[in-house]
Amino acid sequence: MPIRTLNGAVALVKETAENTYTPTAAANVIYASDVSYEILEGSATPRTELRGNFQKLDPVPGIAGGSIKFKIPLRGSGTPGVPPAFGAALLACGFNQTIVSGVSVTYAAISSPFDGSTGAGLVNPGPSYSVDFYEDGTIYSVAGAWGTVEFDLA
Repeated sequence: MPIRTLNGAVALVKETAENTYTPTAAANVIYASDVSYEILEGSATPRTELRGNFQKLDPVPGIAGGSIKFKIPLRGSGTPGVPPAFGAALLACGFNQTIVSGVSVTYAAISSPFDGSTGAGLVNPGPSYSVDFYEDGTIYSVAGAWGTVEFDLA
């Protein structure tokens, strides 16, 4: 069951190696609202080795996961050519960022495979991100994250 909080600090940083946690810094923090996080059950791999008795071997724990959902306001940085605070969140959701120094920052959804290949219908979603959610002195972290985005422009 997801745990919800009204306000929180979420930090995103591009990972140096895929699925390897990269520590975030204060410069990567986005102040978010309606934050929810959920720790998902990990998978277990059964073991089928034979033993000298009828006792079953315990399964080997696999990869565990989680999700962090949040809302952020769409507002610029206040300086032309400087990405907004939520820029890393859009990059993690498969957007391309174009910066024109001193003029503008634009984002466009990427609809083609990131690495140019299409093998077996699977697409490389691009670089993965480490996401931290800070709540009351506790840090909840997800490594190897990719995101999805919804815009409410009402």
